Amino acid sequence: MERRRLARAARGFLVWTGIALLGAGQLHATGLDWADALRRSLIEWYLWAALWPLTRLFARGFRLGGDQLARSVPVHMILSGAVALAQLALFAALDRATAGAAGTAGAAGPALSAWDLFRSHVLRRTFSGILTYFAMVAVASALDDRDRLRERELRASQLEARLARAQLDLLKTQLHPHFLFNTLHAIATLMQRDLDAAERMITLLSDLLRMSLEDAGAHEVPLRRELDLLEPYLEIERTRFPDRLSVDLDVESAALDALVPSLILQPLVENAIRHGIAPRARPGRVGIHARRQNGRLELEVRDDGCGPASSPVKPGRGLSNTRARLEQLYGEEQRLSIEAPPAGGLRVAISIPFRSSLAD
Repeated sequence: MERRRLARAARGFLVWTGIALLGAGQLHATGLDWADALRRSLIEWYLWAALWPLTRLFARGFRLGGDQLARSVPVHMILSGAVALAQLALFAALDRATAGAAGTAGAAGPALSAWDLFRSHVLRRTFSGILTYFAMVAVASALDDRDRLRERELRASQLEARLARAQLDLLKTQLHPHFLFNTLHAIATLMQRDLDAAERMITLLSDLLRMSLEDAGAHEVPLRRELDLLEPYLEIERTRFPDRLSVDLDVESAALDALVPSLILQPLVENAIRHGIAPRARPGRVGIHARRQNGRLELEVRDDGCGPASSPVKPGRGLSNTRARLEQLYGEEQRLSIEAPPAGGLRVAISIPFRSSLAD
């Protein structure tokens, strides 16, 4: 914050100095000695710089816009005259003092007294000062309007971010009931024929829920963490289909630290097992692939099961939820494709920007 204030003060100094240099050039063009022109112009415009905070305060208190215009104009007319006269009186005193110290005589002979210098310039310089005051008020109003616009944009972006996070939280919480219903139904079925396997599924389910609760506040996790979350679920499914389910995990080491949406793989794998492997009697295979390519993370879940019942593929709740989460997190930078390969089964591919969890 302190650095920002210093930078703002430095910019202001440069602006006022630049204006003073332009004014000095104008005075020099009228025949005034360059050193004297520079001295007088610096005094004049640095005085206006000193009056800038007061002028900006007046601009904020009496805005020249909206329903305040009729009330503010008369007030600014009075204030402009007062500020212009004050600036002129200070200029006259400083000009006389510095002219004597510098040994210069000014533009027209010996230096005048403060009162004579004030009286000889009062009409012309007061009018010029009033114009300068209103120019400063206009600039101050424009800056305040810009600040208010930025503040509104910031509030709108913060509100949009909170809304997006709330929508993500809702989408994420929808995964748990959907998954729990299917798993508890499988446990209830398994208890009738294999109590030990059912108990093992309950333990795995407990581990999975504990791990997911640990990441409850995170919408993105490293891919290695996502795979850790997926492992208890895969063990549950292997317990359900001990002779029918095979899982191929093909993940590049370069992709393990990539950030991915939390619980992005579980609904895809669940969809592959539920609709591809479970309905048929013969063994099936689910492949999980991840690689880094051209600054993006490519994820893929495919199965060699029954395939979709219709073409084109109509995504169910799990896939629709996944698509919605990706759109919330990455907007147009994400891609999700669903296709039925000619060899059978279903392939779901996700492409998102690669961002490493190790980045500072």
